[in-house]
Amino acid sequence: MWVQDLLLDLRNLERARADLRFRGVKGTTGTQASFLELFDGDQDKVSVLHELFVCLFVDFVLFILCVQELSRSASVPTHLPFAQWANFRAGLGVALEHA
Repeated sequence: MWVQDLLLDLRNLERARADLRFRGVKGTTGTQASFLELFDGDQDKVSVLHELFVCLFVDFVLFILCVQELSRSASVPTHLPFAQWANFRAGLGVALEHA
């Protein structure tokens, strides 16, 4: 049973990674302004930084629209497999403790 749960959780983690979206250098409020300040207001340099940064993470799909907070539709599918993995490890630990 434990091996089956482990394999299911690993598959869910792999699926979550494959579906993971990426924000690039676009972050929460103030991030874009911070980059503009670093580059003396040169938006072109910020765009180049974004493109170079994104090239490091070619396996990820970019979000089309970034807002301050991710929607639950975007974050729950990413967090759920980690919660399942933690639950599996906790259950296994309890079972081994009482074995």
